[in-house]
Amino acid sequence: MESKDQLATLFEEIAEIHEFLGENVFKIRAFRNAARTLENFQGPLSMILENPPQGFGKGLLAKTEEFLRTGKVEEFETLSPNFPSSLREVFKIPGLGSKKIRILHDVLKVSSVADLEKACLENKVAEIKGFGDKSQRMILAGIEQIKQYSGRFLFSTASKVAEEVLSKLSKKFPGISFSLAGSLRRKMETVKDADILAISDSSTEIMETFAKFSETSKVLSQGESKTSIIHNSGIQIDLRVIPTTACATGTLHFTGSKEFNTKLRSLAKNQGKRLNEYGLWKEEKSSVFSNEDEVLRELGLSFIPPELREDLGEVEEALKGKTFQLVEEKDLKGLLHMHSNWSDGEESILSMANAAMKQGFEWIGITDHSEFSRIANGMEPERARNQHKEIEELNKNFRNFRIFKGVECDILPNGNLDYPPELLSKYDFVIISAHSKTSDTEKMTERLQCALENPFSDIWGHPTNRLLLEREPYPMDIDKLLDVCLKKKTILEINAHPKRLDLDWRMIRKIANLGHLFSIGCDAHDTDELSAYKFGIGIARKGGLTKEQIINCLSADEFLAKIKARKQFSAKEIGLHQNETKKH
Repeated sequence: MESKDQLATLFEEIAEIHEFLGENVFKIRAFRNAARTLENFQGPLSMILENPPQGFGKGLLAKTEEFLRTGKVEEFETLSPNFPSSLREVFKIPGLGSKKIRILHDVLKVSSVADLEKACLENKVAEIKGFGDKSQRMILAGIEQIKQYSGRFLFSTASKVAEEVLSKLSKKFPGISFSLAGSLRRKMETVKDADILAISDSSTEIMETFAKFSETSKVLSQGESKTSIIHNSGIQIDLRVIPTTACATGTLHFTGSKEFNTKLRSLAKNQGKRLNEYGLWKEEKSSVFSNEDEVLRELGLSFIPPELREDLGEVEEALKGKTFQLVEEKDLKGLLHMHSNWSDGEESILSMANAAMKQGFEWIGITDHSEFSRIANGMEPERARNQHKEIEELNKNFRNFRIFKGVECDILPNGNLDYPPELLSKYDFVIISAHSKTSDTEKMTERLQCALENPFSDIWGHPTNRLLLEREPYPMDIDKLLDVCLKKKTILEINAHPKRLDLDWRMIRKIANLGHLFSIGCDAHDTDELSAYKFGIGIARKGGLTKEQIINCLSADEFLAKIKARKQFSAKEIGLHQNETKKH
């Protein structure tokens, strides 16, 4: 693990301890934001001291310098005796906040997930004031979730580690082709391990080098065609060497999925052929293919992009000659869903705009939090109006770039939107999101339906509110709500934050051809996190979406026109005239 990753982990642990001890929320937020900044920071840790990023004040810089000098942070060393390391896992249980965990620790001496599970099974948690049977059942369900997620990693985490290893191998062996395979190449949102392929007719030196990397904490197995290690990040990495004569069929096979491979082998068998990682055989002879496309064409299929290879109907479509024209990174013209230092973001609106321009984008949509999200420094109406003035002034200085006035508006418990219609009408677009009180299926469905039917609700943000490997989607009738979105022309967000990737690609694929329009939201809180749109593109592709289905692929004028048309349509649908929406 790189030193900046180690420091990020320390800062996150310090934040958790302060939260457990009931310290100031702003101190907790500062450490959490610093950890997030470090996770996304490009370059060695020493550069933090030379050019401090936004949010790194004197205190955090002093701790960074201390860590570089000693490998420790004294504040953590002082606090950690008050916080058993095993308690960190308890914080991952959905619905358990720091106050309740402190009560469980003080009353029942809970210091680990195992302690808590035992206490629940003995009915001790239900007897504590403020908990009860319902809370106890919820905790047990959360513990089952943690068990289910054990051994899995976020795509963003695993891909970063795998790319670093792949780069190191490529530099060591410049004449050999290395590539990612397996679930990483298919852009699965979470993975159990990472697969790397090497195309070479000689494997001994490659395998020996890979096994001896300084990042290797354990060699699980080492052979001529496959070597498996445990990286010091905890991720298992499998390196396979494929002979050049089988480069195409080998890459196809080791990309998977298992179900997709089974379907292809069955298709080949029906054609009197035999398909495996070594070739596509007819009788005892296999053709030599230069790429996967040639193999698929030999089977009578159009090319199927790796992201789609899950045996969910893509093979049948390819047999009919369908050409999959999936959205690509280069198709995006604008970035949506980002937070500035007007709410819980780390940087100014201008910094976010400059970073987007540097990456070649034509427009952005700023979406700071509305007032209800107090923990995220949500803006009361007067501050929101002042932010609008700043954006208007900034736009005067741009020639070929535009900042749109947006908001991530909270859906209140009664289904209303956080801001009044008069203020919402001043925004170019509105993202609606629910962040609290989300446990009741019937109430959540009614609450979300009410919000989605509001003519000001342009985009439904992180629709299921899941956190990968941490929190399940909140309970609701998702099919009913998607029908409402289709009827009202509400845009569905693909939240690209690596912990969310929400909507789920399976749901996207299910509704991809029904007429929904989608957005890709970075959910960025600093300039580094703007690059999260790449994860969103991966999920959009996995869902089978084209650029015509994603609003970020429109020019600034086209985007604004699409939003205005949606508002007019929605207002008429619920019996309101456009000139009366301000009074609604």
